[in-house]
Amino acid sequence: MTSGSQLPHFTDDSALPEAERRLLGRARTLIPRLAERAPAAAAARQLPAQTIAEYRDAGILRILQPKRFGGMQGRFSLFSRIVEELTYGCASSAWVYAVLAEHQWIIAQYPEQAQVDVWGDNPEAVASSSLAPRTGRQTCRRRLAAERALFILERLRLCAVGDPGCLSRTSGRPAVHRLSPGAARRGRDRR
Repeated sequence: MTSGSQLPHFTDDSALPEAERRLLGRARTLIPRLAERAPAAAAARQLPAQTIAEYRDAGILRILQPKRFGGMQGRFSLFSRIVEELTYGCASSAWVYAVLAEHQWIIAQYPEQAQVDVWGDNPEAVASSSLAPRTGRQTCRRRLAAERALFILERLRLCAVGDPGCLSRTSGRPAVHRLSPGAARRGRDRR
């Protein structure tokens, strides 16, 4: 883990509205504390409650929450910037923030009564869930194409960071990945 003070920030925030700059600034003040707690969080395999409390205190969990329930109803780009900033302190803490804050947006997509059920008595409530496809085991060409594309992108990302598994078994150079529909379903590629 690295501390935020070791990494330069190359973004110009001057074009952001003042309220967004303040939120971004509050998120940046968390970076040293996240970095300090990162080893303990990794060892415990969970974030300290203090981290979630600091997210609440900074007001960053409510960026995507609707205004009528006390949120900011802010832009997704601000949410993304905050996730990026928090990674400078602790990537795991940033990931948990992203899951919690994004669920505020997901809840806002539900009918109003569901939103009232979540935020009516407690506008600071957060939720987390796993999302599963609704269609069961139906196979369609679009889904297979998407799976192939994601698999190829992941392999390319691994090659870009120098994963030894990306090297050709014969030449030692980066391998070219070609997928067949059957390989994508089995989770393997052909080289």
